[in-house]
This record gives sequence, C-alpha cells and structure tokens, in this order.
Amino acid sequence: MTTEEVIDECKLFYFAGQETTSVLLTWTMVVLSMHPMWQLQAREEVLQNFALIEAKMALSIILQHFSFELSPSYTHAPYTLITLQPQYGAHLILH
Repeated sequence: MTTEEVIDECKLFYFAGQETTSVLLTWTMVVLSMHPMWQLQAREEVLQNFALIEAKMALSIILQHFSFELSPSYTHAPYTLITLQPQYGAHLILH
C-alpha cells in the first residue's frame, strides 16, 4: 500500500468509528425516550459506573507518575463518618 492509501484507510476507520458511535447514541436515546422507566434505570446505572471509571482513571494516572509508601507517621485508625475514613489522615510518601 502506498502512504496515501494507508492514510485513506485510517480516515475510513476514524469516520466509521465516529458514525457508529453517533448512530448508537441516537438510537439509544430514541428507545430510552420510548421507555421512560428504562431511562430512569439507565441513569442510576450510569452514575455507579461513572464513579468506578473515574477512580480507575485517577489511579492509573497516579501509578504512571508516582510510586508511594506509607509514612512512618501514619497511624492506622479507620472510623466511620458516613463512609470509612482514615481518622488521622493518610500519611503517604510519594516518589
């Protein structure tokens, strides 16, 4: 293949991927509009999954740039407020 043919193929994959996503979102919104109860269920599921995705993304960025260990000043004392919290903070040493 020539360089121009490779570029054309890459463009095709890019635009086909965008079109597929666009059509998927369009039909999903149409069907959810037809079934409001499904829309409510989907909203609840999207909220719990987003939080996990956000945590995974943050952790992957941290792991790419840092290594870390517990500080000698860390005292393990979990306590429950609304969620489980480190009572005296999480003393970490970042490298």
